Amino acid sequence: MPPVTVEIDTGSSSARGQPAERTWLIRLRRGHRSVITTIGLSRTNAEHLAQQINDLLAEPEKKRLDSP
Repeated sequence: MPPVTVEIDTGSSSARGQPAERTWLIRLRRGHRSVITTIGLSRTNAEHLAQQINDLLAEPEKKRLDSP
């Protein structure tokens, strides 16, 4: 199964009526399937959210001995 990727993009139809600085969206993709999760973000916020999602989807770190 292909991995889930996180993309940021400017939405064409989703950007209608949005201020120019809030036209970015987040899309999750696996193979040919995709879902848009968030629209109306600034580029900075879209990049930040994409990184947080990537971190969440990443391989879990090995549990440290001092972690609960």
